[in-house]
Amino acid sequence: MNELSKRIKYLKNVIEKHYHSFGVNIYLVEVKIIVNLRRYIFKVKILPGVKVRSIFDFAKDIKMALQIPMFQPFEESNFVFLAVSEFDIVENRLLKILTSPKFLNSKMQIPLALGFDYVGNAYIVDLVNVQHLLISGLSGTGKSVALQCMIVSMITGCSVGDLRLILFDIGGNSLAVFEKVKHLYHPVVKDYEEGIKVLAALNSELERRILLGEEACAELPFLVCAIDEFDDTIANIENKNDRSRFQTAIKNIINRGRKAKIIVVITSLNPSEKETNVNINGIGSRISFRCVKHQKSYNALGTTGAESLSGIGAMMFLAKDSEEKVVLQGAYITKDEIRKILCNAPIGYDDISMLNIEAADVLDVFESVVNTSENERKEFAKIVFYTLEQETMSVNKLQKAFNMGKRANEIIDMLCEKGIITGKFANQPRKVIPACIEDVPNEIINFLVKYGYNQEQIKNMFNEKSNNKMEMSI
Repeated sequence: MNELSKRIKYLKNVIEKHYHSFGVNIYLVEVKIIVNLRRYIFKVKILPGVKVRSIFDFAKDIKMALQIPMFQPFEESNFVFLAVSEFDIVENRLLKILTSPKFLNSKMQIPLALGFDYVGNAYIVDLVNVQHLLISGLSGTGKSVALQCMIVSMITGCSVGDLRLILFDIGGNSLAVFEKVKHLYHPVVKDYEEGIKVLAALNSELERRILLGEEACAELPFLVCAIDEFDDTIANIENKNDRSRFQTAIKNIINRGRKAKIIVVITSLNPSEKETNVNINGIGSRISFRCVKHQKSYNALGTTGAESLSGIGAMMFLAKDSEEKVVLQGAYITKDEIRKILCNAPIGYDDISMLNIEAADVLDVFESVVNTSENERKEFAKIVFYTLEQETMSVNKLQKAFNMGKRANEIIDMLCEKGIITGKFANQPRKVIPACIEDVPNEIINFLVKYGYNQEQIKNMFNEKSNNKMEMSI
């Protein structure tokens, strides 16, 4: 038996022994050796009664006991594997992917180089198929670097005619390096006041593209709006109305952007609706770096697993409409490397094709959520007022009250996005959230006032609703 075989046998035995000590009865039945990475991929046989979750739960303890740089469980094709290495990770350079035939010969519309799988293969996805993307994880685990790698991928893989970028770097400095790139549709956004204007202009562009129709829109470039540290950006907007406008604009782009070739990429420390007041369910594709607890992983991915990741740059990717979690070593690039790449990229703004902020109606972002038809806006105002009168709301109730068909599903989702009704829970009716006029967001009050309801009417409606509720309880 040679030295390598002896080492593999030793690792196999010691890993099994550690798991057994935790009551996790597994055996390592196969091994694949990745010679250039000095890495072993063990296939795990799980004995009856053992939960797959336990293999992940004790991985950190075993990694510490073995004192090795890599010990990472991952699932693939309904099997569990262990990636083990006694050497530091070196195969994580973005430049290696960007210069590979796989990237250079890619037919993807917007190629994103995410990193390397544990066999050492470059992992590239098409942002057009991914659609919107959420990146989350603890501070210092790699979110901003991942966003930088994605932007470099887009600039390298797409022409200015095919892709334009809108970058938000409020309160940070991770995206300033891209300031002169011609792919920008607007200078890098550095403060929230400018950000509100940019988002309003982007919403106006969204509406314009939808009105143009799918065929005409197909000739226009993709617009990718990337926001680093999204929850911090929201938290630092002190004015309630400004915060509401910012959130509303983002919600609309998430909900309707795909129809207009507008894509959102967001990084977030804590991507819960409680923290951001933005329902991120419309972002189907997720990346999570390491989280502290399984609940944080669930908030980020809609599933657990990210809490078991180990090491800087380790990430879990879950694509839209896919149930398979992909564990990767995220790509890495330095700012000096970015600058060298950008030396060969188109530099300088083209003012003619910049985002037109002056033409955008900054105060009317809420109305872009509904159809531009005046009659349909009035109808939506009636629906909002009717909903506020109720204790609960459902699709069937809305269909009967307004004699409508499947469009009721879209309106119910819209009412949820606006904070008027709760989210979906099984097939139960949605609870109406505002109990008084003070609970109704200002944007909705203004919308109702503009389309036929004054504040006195709204206040009286809530008073009558409250009185009726008290009478019923007596």
